[in-house]
Amino acid sequence: MNPVLLPPLPSVATGLDNLQQLQNKPSDLQSPNSELSGGVSFTRGLTGVFVRAGWQGLLQSNQSGRAGKESVSGVAGLAAKALDSSREDIQALWVHGAVRKWIQMRKLRLEESAPFFLDNVARIAEPGYLPDVDDVLNVRLQTLGVIEHSFPINLGGTMYDWRLYDVGGARGQRHAWVPYFEDATAIIFLAPISAFDQYLDEDPRTNRIDDSLQLFMAICSNKLLKKAHLVLMLNKTDLLKSKLKAGIRVQKYITSYGSRPNKYDDVASYFRAHFMQVHKRKDVSNRSLYLHFTSMLDIKATQNIIVNVGEAIIRQHIAQTGLT
Repeated sequence: MNPVLLPPLPSVATGLDNLQQLQNKPSDLQSPNSELSGGVSFTRGLTGVFVRAGWQGLLQSNQSGRAGKESVSGVAGLAAKALDSSREDIQALWVHGAVRKWIQMRKLRLEESAPFFLDNVARIAEPGYLPDVDDVLNVRLQTLGVIEHSFPINLGGTMYDWRLYDVGGARGQRHAWVPYFEDATAIIFLAPISAFDQYLDEDPRTNRIDDSLQLFMAICSNKLLKKAHLVLMLNKTDLLKSKLKAGIRVQKYITSYGSRPNKYDDVASYFRAHFMQVHKRKDVSNRSLYLHFTSMLDIKATQNIIVNVGEAIIRQHIAQTGLT
C-alpha cells in the first residue's frame, strides 16, 4: 500500500477569512408539524454535519491473518503520523473565528463527541497517545447488531452473574431483538432526551424523541415482555444541559412544549411526564417502572443506579416466589 500524504491545512484556514465578509444568514429548513403520541408535536430539524469515514473503513477492515493485521497497523500508523503533523493546523482551524461564526450561523450539527476531541486534539495527536477513561466514554459508539456482556455484580452482599445484551436501536436492527426477549429478566431502555432537536437518519421526518416514545410504547404493550422488569433511563442529561445553555429552544422542535421555561428542570420534567404517561396507558401488566435521569459520563452515579435497580428487582422477585 502506497502512503497518501495529506496536504497542509493552513491554506484552508486562510480561505476561511473570506467567509467573515458574508452577511446572508442561511434560512432554516422548515416543514409542517408532525404529531407525537401524547399530544407532542414536532417541526422538521436541520441537517447535520457528516465526515467521510475513509480512515475508519480502512481501520475496521475485515482482513484476516498476519498480512491483514500488518496492513491495518500500517494504516493506523499513517493516520497517527498525519494527525500529529496536522494537529497545530487542526487547532487553529477549530478556534478560527470564521469557523465558530459559521457553526453558529448555519446551526451546523457536529457529532456529539466532536467538540470534546477537537478541544483535546493537542493531547490526542501526541505520538504514543493512549486514551483515558473520559476519552473512551466520549467516543459514544453506536451499537450495531447485538452485543453480549457477562459480568458479576454484588447485590446486598451476594454475587450474581448478569448477562446483558446491548442491542442496536436503529429501526433496521430491531428485528434482531426477538430471540433475546423470551427469557429477559429486565429491559433497560435508554432514551436520549438530549435528542429533541435531532431526527432519524433513516427517516428525516421523525424526531428522535418521538421515535423513543413510540418504541417505548411498543415495549410496554408487548405481551412477550410482560414479565420483564422495566428500567427507563432518560439519558444524556449532560448534552441536554449543554444544548439548553447554548440557547437551543425546545419549543422550536417540539411545538407543544409551548411557552414553558427553556430550563433543564422544566424540560426534564416534561419528557419524564410523557414517558410515564406512555407506561401508564400502554403497559400490559401494570408493573413498576424504574425511572432515572442519567449521564453515562458519570460512572459512579450510573453504577449506583444499576445496583439500586438490581436490588429492587431481586427483592421483588424473591417476594413473588414466596421466599420472604
